[in-house]
Amino acid sequence: MALGDQPRLLRRLQSLAALARGERHADRNLGAHRQVWSTFRSADLATPSTADTWATIGQIGIDLRRLRNEADYDDRVEQLEAKVAEALGFAERILRLLPELEAA
Repeated sequence: MALGDQPRLLRRLQSLAALARGERHADRNLGAHRQVWSTFRSADLATPSTADTWATIGQIGIDLRRLRNEADYDDRVEQLEAKVAEALGFAERILRLLPELEAA
């Protein structure tokens, strides 16, 4: 089944969106971004044939978050232009991989 056809996944993503809005959530001890990428990386909701793609998206998201945190919180970011290009590449790769996902 396609990703959008999965009610369990939809509920999980809605729950993550609520967390991002600051609403109460059972897993509120984790930040919203961290929880989203952990959900992908664990591939718990994936079909066996798409588990690697889920995990790849999760790892790319974690790498993207690292770059964002560096840009947001470090006083000085070395090689900023290269890191911006890297971040854009990560985002584009995630967008290319998303249509391949299927949920179990």
